Amino acid sequence: MEQTTRWSLVRDAARSGVEGRLALEELCRAYRPAVIAFLRRGGHDRDSAEEHAQSFFLHLLERELPAKADPARGRFRLFLRTALQNHVGHVREREQAKRRQAPGGLLGEEALDRVGGDPREDPERAFDLAWALTVLERGIDKLRTECVARGQGAEFEALLPALTAGMDPGELQPLADQLGLKPNAVSARLHRLRLALRAAVREELAQTVSGPEDVEAELGHLRGLLGGRVKG
Repeated sequence: MEQTTRWSLVRDAARSGVEGRLALEELCRAYRPAVIAFLRRGGHDRDSAEEHAQSFFLHLLERELPAKADPARGRFRLFLRTALQNHVGHVREREQAKRRQAPGGLLGEEALDRVGGDPREDPERAFDLAWALTVLERGIDKLRTECVARGQGAEFEALLPALTAGMDPGELQPLADQLGLKPNAVSARLHRLRLALRAAVREELAQTVSGPEDVEAELGHLRGLLGGRVKG
C-alpha cells in the first residue's frame, strides 16, 4: 500500500478535497523561501517578490492544482518550480501587453526600481538552494524538538554549529570544555546527531516525493547544493 504523505495528499486533492488542500497549504508555507528566492533572482525587489509570491500561491491553491498535480511528476520541488515559472511567464506577458497599450510608459524607471538578488545567479538554482536550505532547517528543527523533549536542548544548541560542519578532533576541545565532556564524547554525540539529522532530512524529503527512489534522487541533489552538509 502506498505511504500517505503530504505530497500524496496533494496529488489526490481533486478527490480528497479539504485534506489535500490543507496538505498543499502546509507545503507552500514550508517552501515559500524557495519561491521568494526565485523571484528575487528574477529581478524583483523584496516587496514585489512578496506580492508575486502571494499571487502565485493563491493561483495555485484556487485554480491550478487539479490540472497540474500529476502523480507522474513525482517530486513536489519540480512541480512547484515549474508551476512558478509558468505563473511568472503569464504575469510577464500580461504586464507587457498592458505596457504596449499604455501611452508612453516608465520602463526605464521601473527597471531601476526592480533591484534585488544577484543577476549572475540563475533563478532556478536560487530556488533549489533555498529549497535545500529549508529542508535542512526543517530537519534541524525536528531534531531540536526531540532534544528539548529529552532535556538536552542546551547541549543541542551548543553542538549545533558543529553539526553540519566537518571538524578535526583537535577542534572539539572548546566544545568539550563548554559541555564538561571529553573530546571523544563530544565526537560520539555529534556522530549520533548527524545520523539523526540525516534521518530527519530523509523524512522531510519523503513528504515531498512519490516513492523511495525519488528520496534518494532529491537527497543527492540536496547534497550537491549544500556541499555535503547532509552526509550519508
